[in-house]
Amino acid sequence: MDDPRFSAALASVSELADRWHVPLHQLTYLIRTRKLPYAQLAGTARLFDTSQQFALYELLPHPAPADSPTPPTVRPIRPMRRSHRAQLEAAEAKIKALGDTIVAMQEELARLQREGQKA
Repeated sequence: MDDPRFSAALASVSELADRWHVPLHQLTYLIRTRKLPYAQLAGTARLFDTSQQFALYELLPHPAPADSPTPPTVRPIRPMRRSHRAQLEAAEAKIKALGDTIVAMQEELARLQREGQKA
């Protein structure tokens, strides 16, 4: 095989991450979420044959060549679900309310300390 990105021998996820210069967690995430098959399991390491290496490599986002006028091909981020957005907004409102409470309590503490110094 002429392409150094792929090997005829079985390769583990960490070997592929090193060879392709991608974070290990990115490959692990792709394998788990896409439920990609593997050729062999050695202990806890999944080993991938050549065709599986090709399939996994194709799932990675690849930047466009420097001379290409098109932007890199990156999959669009899915919009947040309404329920998640509502939970996020509710959490932000609670944080703001707690911040206001803390400010009020600090002002009360400062007032009480001033009154205690006068007495």
